[in-house]
Amino acid sequence: MKRADLADAFDWDGSLLNLWSLGTDAAAWLRAMHALDRAFPCAFLIGGEPAPLPDLAEIELLATGGQHTAEFHADTPCPGSQGALRVVFFLNFELDPMEATLHPLDVPDEAAFERLTRLLGILTEATGRDVSLGSENLRFEREHLWGSFQHSEGWTLL
Repeated sequence: MKRADLADAFDWDGSLLNLWSLGTDAAAWLRAMHALDRAFPCAFLIGGEPAPLPDLAEIELLATGGQHTAEFHADTPCPGSQGALRVVFFLNFELDPMEATLHPLDVPDEAAFERLTRLLGILTEATGRDVSLGSENLRFEREHLWGSFQHSEGWTLL
């Protein structure tokens, strides 16, 4: 699939895009964060403060805390870098689905879409879960979805 197939999703209307993945547990998140950290510049924050990537015991402690929302910024821009996607995952472990935000203007062309596709490929392989791309919304609803990404099949338009 090409960016042009999802072009309407990346038209700037003042809102962000959401990425959702259902049923992602703490161990899958740990695998995903470490896999993404190896592939892209990343930052991990707890309560807005930089922190080292957690191990399984730490991520399970976060998962049972309920009030903690950890942020994992994948493909964050570094000084002088170009083309970063700035995908921000909100790891509020008490809520399903997993949610991340993506700015539509970070995907202006085919090269950026390929970076997003690579990022989602790593994420879906590490978690074993599909990821849906949708309009910014407070709820995961099919009518707000643009497409879905599966590790074995890639993108599907919805």
